[in-house]
Amino acid sequence: MLDGSKRGRISRDVRCPITLPILSRMLVALPHVCASSFDALLFRTAFLVAFFAFLRVGEFTVRARNHTPTLRLIDVRLHSGKAALELHLRSSKTDQGGAGCYIILPSNEFKSLCPVAAASAYVAVRPRGSEAFFLRYDGAPLVRKDFNNILKRCVEFVRLPVALFSSHSFRIGAATSAATAGIPDARIKGMGRWSSNTFRRYIRIDQIFS
Repeated sequence: MLDGSKRGRISRDVRCPITLPILSRMLVALPHVCASSFDALLFRTAFLVAFFAFLRVGEFTVRARNHTPTLRLIDVRLHSGKAALELHLRSSKTDQGGAGCYIILPSNEFKSLCPVAAASAYVAVRPRGSEAFFLRYDGAPLVRKDFNNILKRCVEFVRLPVALFSSHSFRIGAATSAATAGIPDARIKGMGRWSSNTFRRYIRIDQIFS
């Protein structure tokens, strides 16, 4: 009875998708909300990789500076000719056994929206420090709270409702964008590494902001 009561009180998830048009606007906002050009490049890369790889925030950030990173420098490879970016996810929410998986992100013709081009530029100036792939300028790993703060500033800068966007909006936006592009359900499920049909709840075409 208690479990049934809790389920009955579950509210609708109102988080909206970060689609490609919104992502483009946020990338333009980054130089205006970041403290340095390095931070703007760091978060540009993180935003693009999070979107195109369907990442959960815990798969590329840490909860605290002293925590072990999930995405390490040795887990990321730029393939020859900078034609693709390869990520090795050692574990995730639906992979508690740590089987791991590889994600290949190809380059695209739109340089401003290319995760490979962004990652290449970031790696060229990435400081030494933690083994984490995403580092702040002082060598500390990218903390989830800092990522969320910059995301919030970008949402405010482009005049969208802050309450309707979170780090998970990248994953929601990736699924929604794939669906609107006509990509089959089975492929979307695989791209987002979903183990069940819950991926359908991430397709929120009715919640797209223009």
